[in-house]
Amino acid sequence: MAERQTIPGYAMPPEMDQVKGSVAKATVVDPGSQLIFVTGMVALSDDGSEVLFPNDTEGQCRHIYEAMQELLEGLGSSLEDVVRITVYMTDLSDVLATLEVRERFWPTDPPSSTTVGISQLGLPTDSLRIEIDAIAAVPPGGRQ
Repeated sequence: MAERQTIPGYAMPPEMDQVKGSVAKATVVDPGSQLIFVTGMVALSDDGSEVLFPNDTEGQCRHIYEAMQELLEGLGSSLEDVVRITVYMTDLSDVLATLEVRERFWPTDPPSSTTVGISQLGLPTDSLRIEIDAIAAVPPGGRQ
């Protein structure tokens, strides 16, 4: 598993203290790890015709992490191997809720992450609120 390291002197804003455990300051990937780049995922039905959890950032976030877990397991990996995520949100007022969801999937050793506020996602619908992409690093020798 990739090692999470804290950068000395890094301080979290006070309003984020309650979810401090869900934020990694840096991630070091083991030499020889196989990288998996997960395309940005949104909360759509399997056939892509329906938005799941319309206008519900927390529900969409939870669905995305569950789908990501399933995808990675199909590739012989897991969420434990995720070393980096980028979260794109159309409403940053929901950021604390997404951090709380993230903490349920990574209660310890969360991936390094960036959250970006955007005006619209790539699909022409206002009910999608969040998109997440990821990089996983499968350790040499694979998952045990």
